[in-house]
Amino acid sequence: LPDLSPPEQKALADGHGRLFKQLFLDSCEQFPGARDLLRRVHADGRKVVLASSASEEELQHYIDRLGIADIVAAITSIDDVGTSKPAPDIFVVALKKAGVDAAEAIAVGDTPYDVSSAGKAGMATVALLSGGFARGELESAGAMDIYDDAADLLSAYDTSPLTR
Repeated sequence: LPDLSPPEQKALADGHGRLFKQLFLDSCEQFPGARDLLRRVHADGRKVVLASSASEEELQHYIDRLGIADIVAAITSIDDVGTSKPAPDIFVVALKKAGVDAAEAIAVGDTPYDVSSAGKAGMATVALLSGGFARGELESAGAMDIYDDAADLLSAYDTSPLTR
């Protein structure tokens, strides 16, 4: 709703967030292979950094549900930045918190907003089709490679961009 004023957009987003947390947060399920993919990345000596447009409270909820608190090097949420994706702010802050140069990082995302945002921050992105967006949309946004979902990326891990 681009014609809404910024205060109206914020009120709508806040209301959406409240309803989501109230009705759906506790019933969210992890994507197949997500936990194992993150553990594989960590086991290979790479930093696992989560950068999300979700609130820190919501992001912590997902970390707890996945059981990955022990492998997460840093998190960045909408609470850390003034502007959400597709602005690069979330990824810029995540890189800074992790102490990693953008040229050495690879984002994994499932929306064109993730791909665009990471690209603006100087990062390459591996995209997943599990976000409901078409392959062409992810390609147009600049994804370097595309997989069906986290399980597919995990199964192709050894030949994926994540090992470069």
